[in-house]
Amino acid sequence: MQFKTELFPRFNITSMSGVYAGVRADLYYRLRLWRMDQNTNASSEQSTPTLRWYQLNIPDTVPTVPDTPEPAWQLRRYAPADATTPADVEEDILLTLPPQALEPGHESDADMRSALPRALATAGLALHACGTCHFWRATGDSSAPIGSHSGRCTWHTVGNLPEAPAQLAADLAAQSGLALGCIHWQPGDPEAAPAPDSPQQAEPPPAAPPPAAKPGFWARLRGKRPASPAKPGPDLAVGERSGISAGTEPCFACPGRLANLGALVVESEQGDPLTYSVWRCRNCHATYLNRWADRWVRTETLETDESHYRIAPWEAAQTLTLIRGARAGDHPQGRTQRGELGAHLAAFAQSADLISRQIKQGR
Repeated sequence: MQFKTELFPRFNITSMSGVYAGVRADLYYRLRLWRMDQNTNASSEQSTPTLRWYQLNIPDTVPTVPDTPEPAWQLRRYAPADATTPADVEEDILLTLPPQALEPGHESDADMRSALPRALATAGLALHACGTCHFWRATGDSSAPIGSHSGRCTWHTVGNLPEAPAQLAADLAAQSGLALGCIHWQPGDPEAAPAPDSPQQAEPPPAAPPPAAKPGFWARLRGKRPASPAKPGPDLAVGERSGISAGTEPCFACPGRLANLGALVVESEQGDPLTYSVWRCRNCHATYLNRWADRWVRTETLETDESHYRIAPWEAAQTLTLIRGARAGDHPQGRTQRGELGAHLAAFAQSADLISRQIKQGR
């Protein structure tokens, strides 16, 4: 099923910032929806559904004042990224969902997946997310919080990228039901299909060697200290590069943060450093491809060109395998020798789902 995609509205021309006043709630999720009244069977471009950005505000359902009704869930339409008039920037409340409409116990991800599409259908809208995709399978954890990874993606293909290790592909397959759908999204009913067999887990890492004996007085006086054994991380196959908190970016769909899994620096056609990197949300586990071009050295305007693509977990695993195969690939030095790798990633980005692009100038 083909869609036209609307870019993510990163910049608010009204406040001249990335802040949209008055639309945040205690908990909110960004969704991509399309109108169900569009004729998706026609071949004309005008009939192709357009994925548009919406924000679902979920206020605190515990009333602070006794005998006060629970606040309703609200669905707002984001201003288009190319909005030029004040009328285009206004966000109208398109749908108000009382908590009763989402059934008792709607605080879990499983209840949200089953109730939200039905509630959206009453407004003529359909959800483009992992939870409504044919290739997504729910896991047995039905009590997972809203937006957390409660399923996994089963889509895979050979493609032009190298084959990914089985453990890396299995670790990245976890996806939330509310994660943004990718370009391979197909309509389906994941709840009705049986979940395939779980992938085999990798062997546990070897036990760390016992700590060395405490050095004596003369050894401490000479400054000699025993080498501390390396502590294995909680996600050895994935291997985050951005640490616990530093270097993370906000997710496009949920309140979580994106972690950098790998980066490769190549050279653009203009001779600028061009960085391709793979990111994953720590909450919904959605995977993204980032393309960052630094033009400030050549143009002397501090100009940067950044694009984000939503990619499937299998594609993220293949891209990481290609990136990690280059020695010191995240360093600009030697980028001129990575022309073939850059060509592979450029061709892949052209076919991926572009969700955001920003060209900025520092001065």
